[in-house]
Amino acid sequence: MGYSFNRPDKKGRDRWTACYPDVKGRVRSAGTFSSQKQADRKWQRAE
Repeated sequence: MGYSFNRPDKKGRDRWTACYPDVKGRVRSAGTFSSQKQADRKWQRAE
């Protein structure tokens, strides 16, 4: 099951990183996005 978490950038703006487990169980990043909605969609597609 994937997830997204908030990660502020250098200017203090909220950025959301999408993560998911790969076949071997390692956590992979699916990218960093400006909204949580975009990040959630991305990890769901990546799984």
